[in-house]
Amino acid sequence: MSILEFYRKQQQYKEWYNKFQSTGKNKSGKVFSHTSTTYRNILNFLSDLDKFKGNNGISRIEWEKYSDNGQEKDKQRPLPLTNANIIAKDIDRYYLTNIGYTCIDLLDGEYTNDEKWILLYIILLNYRFEERKNDLLLTTKEMFEYLSDSDISIDNLLNDLKNIQKITKLEELFRTDIFWYITFAKDKQFITKYKNSSSDDKEMLHMYVINEQKNKKSKDLIGHKFVSSGSMSKSTFLEECEILLYTYNIMQKKYKNLEELVSEIIKNYESVHGKLNEQKIMMFIKNHRSVYQHIFEQTGLRRDLNE
Repeated sequence: MSILEFYRKQQQYKEWYNKFQSTGKNKSGKVFSHTSTTYRNILNFLSDLDKFKGNNGISRIEWEKYSDNGQEKDKQRPLPLTNANIIAKDIDRYYLTNIGYTCIDLLDGEYTNDEKWILLYIILLNYRFEERKNDLLLTTKEMFEYLSDSDISIDNLLNDLKNIQKITKLEELFRTDIFWYITFAKDKQFITKYKNSSSDDKEMLHMYVINEQKNKKSKDLIGHKFVSSGSMSKSTFLEECEILLYTYNIMQKKYKNLEELVSEIIKNYESVHGKLNEQKIMMFIKNHRSVYQHIFEQTGLRRDLNE
């Protein structure tokens, strides 16, 4: 049975299809818990905060509502902002935390998107999913364990996660092995079969999903997920790969101080995107030292003095 035949056969099983197609809660259609149809990029945390900040300290019954159905305009915003500790709830009101005020300064300051991304990524190292703290770190560790268990070379995986960032077209993404490894990381049977398939068999699978993605009525797992305005986009998938790359790399050692960790993150980011203004980034962190130091302490990436 070819990998295409196997892929299509598996879709007959509703549980398998839903697991890898859906980006909803506890599904495997995405990598990180914060990713959703509204959070396609981590900078969405800042844009959502910008829209939500007017509700700071305001009773929920006073939130602005849609005139036609009476629903709150900001109904979906509190949960991810709370998980990121940008806001905190007190009875029926939400208040900006110290991290929240730091993010407001990031919003209001003159920073490039690259600089905002780095400074926000460090904050999100403490992102909490339900009772699970440091979700980015734990999810990255698990993903690499899944793929290592399927005999995927870690060195090759890291190179692919980096090189995939050059992709400009969705069909190019579908033709990369790393796309299939990340998408089905939690299905060892699929990964093994795909890895052992011939180039011709892989190409048949690639062409199939490329064509399915162009059909808005397609119910194909990948085609439907990546259709225009679907639950996943090329840019979102690439960012998840980028987060996996940086997070795995920083987890390979521990750091004597916050600045050492930040320098390592910047070095990783520059290897993909080019030179950053490190001095400007470090100055923002210095001006919000207590917030970033607390995050650093909570990650478990600090080196003990006796190490």
